[in-house]
Amino acid sequence: MSIEFGFVKRYVLEKGFGFLGRRFSETENNDIFFHISNIKKTSPELSNQLISDQWNSNDHFWYEIEVTNKGQQLRSILDCERLKSLPSEVTSPYMKILEELWLDIKKSLPSWLEKATSELAGEVGLESFKNKRNMLLHEVEVKKEAKAMEKLKKANEEKEEKLRKLREKEEHENMITENEFRLLVEEMRPLDLIRSKDLSRYIVNNRLGYKYKHISGVVKMERDGNTWDFDGGFPPKIYAQLCEELGLHSQNTRAHVVGFDSYKNIHEKSNRT
Repeated sequence: MSIEFGFVKRYVLEKGFGFLGRRFSETENNDIFFHISNIKKTSPELSNQLISDQWNSNDHFWYEIEVTNKGQQLRSILDCERLKSLPSEVTSPYMKILEELWLDIKKSLPSWLEKATSELAGEVGLESFKNKRNMLLHEVEVKKEAKAMEKLKKANEEKEEKLRKLREKEEHENMITENEFRLLVEEMRPLDLIRSKDLSRYIVNNRLGYKYKHISGVVKMERDGNTWDFDGGFPPKIYAQLCEELGLHSQNTRAHVVGFDSYKNIHEKSNRT
């Protein structure tokens, strides 16, 4: 005995016969022949739909197949009661296929699967398959969330490490800047310089840019909409400290600092090019 789950694929109303499609053994040219007389015996509702040309290929049902001298053809439409009475050796292969379909969470469920399952396995069997699938889907979501959390944790750790290194670099550069500043003050103090521009000229003329490369450099100045570069200058904060430490007089001017590039950065850019 052989059964199948399928649908009306084609029906010739004038001649009273047609062909059924198969869902569990879909191969080329394996449609099942049927005559309307066999439909009438076991499914009057489907028979009426075929006769009135109101059938729908989306309507699915279980049916029994018989082998004749003309090949395979429909023997009968199987209702739920008839399905339940079938021996397990007939239904178990299909139960296995149903389970495989339900548990293959990588694929979406066919629209006809729920009906095929409820009719063959009953509502209890249908709920069991649904629960198993939901459990698998839940496990996948849990794994995804865990993977996302691990990725986020790693990203945060990497971010913290970058921030730590950045802080260390800043502290190191601040320490170097402070040391350079103190050395500059000690070197300039005996010169008894009066004006801040004299200090800048001294640094440029004596090529001290390499010696005090973190705190001195090229200052971009601006006045009345015009800008120019001032070689040997200092950023405003360090300039103010120098004037205070060395008692220098700043030049009265409307010009103000709009940018600063240390000799250290200038040398690094030059080396990269």
